[in-house]
Amino acid sequence: MSKRVGIPRALIYYKFATMWEMFFTELGATVVVSPETTKNVREVAIEIAPDEDCYSTKILHGHIMELKDKVS
Repeated sequence: MSKRVGIPRALIYYKFATMWEMFFTELGATVVVSPETTKNVREVAIEIAPDEDCYSTKILHGHIMELKDKVS
């Protein structure tokens, strides 16, 4: 069974996305990228992230939650 690797579409994703997708694909993994930030992603992020986190880091939490059941 092929491994599935999740890449959250947050923080420096847009700078290194191609590199990480190619890296994991070459290792034989299937790459799953979280969807673009939606209202639902924002709401989940704000609910679960620590209050002290900046907004960008909170959004990362939301994207990780989007991926958690889609990877192995």
